[in-house]
Amino acid sequence: MDSGLFTTLSTMSRAIKLSDNKVIISDTVGFISKLPAYMVDAFKSTLQDLTFSSLVLLVLDVSHPYEVIRKQLSSSLIVMNHIGIPLGKIVYVLNKVDLVDQDLVKKTIENLDIHNSVHKSAMISAKTGINMESLLKILELKLFDN
Repeated sequence: MDSGLFTTLSTMSRAIKLSDNKVIISDTVGFISKLPAYMVDAFKSTLQDLTFSSLVLLVLDVSHPYEVIRKQLSSSLIVMNHIGIPLGKIVYVLNKVDLVDQDLVKKTIENLDIHNSVHKSAMISAKTGINMESLLKILELKLFDN
């Protein structure tokens, strides 16, 4: 997960096993605010693929200042609402927790109101593997625990 602009331009998919089930995880283009109108159409088909997903993992970089995270979350939710993604399909993934104080991460989650009975959130570090098991458990529960 690179921090540069347009680091994920195409969708990359990988199969993993969860609860003896094969699951496809796809990393797709991130949401960018203030994108020029002519570029929005270029990403529309990629974003539309999200409507066919069982879950959407919304990855937020918690090493950014709170206001940046809040704006990215807001922008992402507006786009997802526009294309018809129900809020219940979203799992919030706060990445790069290895770079910031854990109390700050918890306060960010609290202030953004992204961890309650409807929404699930995971605090991870994709780089170091911190809390990846916790994220996988959340995915198992959301996908298979009916």
